[in-house]
Amino acid sequence: METQLKLSGLVGLFCLLLLSCGDKTGDEADDSDNIDTNDSDTASDSGTDVDSESDTPSETLDATPLEDVSVILANTYALDEIPAANWTPSGVGAELGGYVPIFAFTVVEIAQSALTTSMGTMNDGVQDMCSATASCSGTIADNPDFLIGPTNLETVIEGNGAFEVATIHDLSISGSLVNGGDAFIDGTLKATVDFRDIYELFTIMFTDPTPEKICNTAPTMGFACEECEHDGELFCMHLTASNVTGQVVSGLQLTEVVAASAECAE
Repeated sequence: METQLKLSGLVGLFCLLLLSCGDKTGDEADDSDNIDTNDSDTASDSGTDVDSESDTPSETLDATPLEDVSVILANTYALDEIPAANWTPSGVGAELGGYVPIFAFTVVEIAQSALTTSMGTMNDGVQDMCSATASCSGTIADNPDFLIGPTNLETVIEGNGAFEVATIHDLSISGSLVNGGDAFIDGTLKATVDFRDIYELFTIMFTDPTPEKICNTAPTMGFACEECEHDGELFCMHLTASNVTGQVVSGLQLTEVVAASAECAE
């Protein structure tokens, strides 16, 4: 499954972190921690304009177990925009997370507590037809808590005017359904990024970028490349977003898209 994931801003951020690391003290260091999570460009790149106060469930939540889990059949849930502060590792994780697309999933089958979903992405409140969909298993055995995934998600990444196909590994989404299944709260999103998929986009930092150069530089930017579970090599960053929320998108069921198109995303 492929979806568009824009990282041109992230490449620039890595350069800024590299240049500024070790030089910040006192008030200057404090100022670097004040990330403006309401930046209009970031919100635009994420594909959805979300008003967290109006869209995120916060009042009169009914988190009791569903009497009949079939009520969520055919529901499509779109994740709300995830604040930068909710991502780990902090700093780099927050900025990388800021370019993660708005994920969505439609519940297409329920067999007792087992779920079958169709996973895709959203853009401006509708399905992103440039990205593919994929069938993904899940469970609601701990009703009203659910888990979708983990799965791998192929993405079209934009950086410096170029497009690269990469894979988000081990993507999973969990949460607790509320208000009769109309929304979910207390969610967690997990994903792994492999720098071998995106190293060619880092031409601002390196004249001849390689995954090894990026990972050797990583400690100066506050993180370390970790073992990739899919092959055991030390080229990955594991991302986690907490307090994830999502809403039912009324009248929408994700349409199957067999393959993503980088040309469509341009």
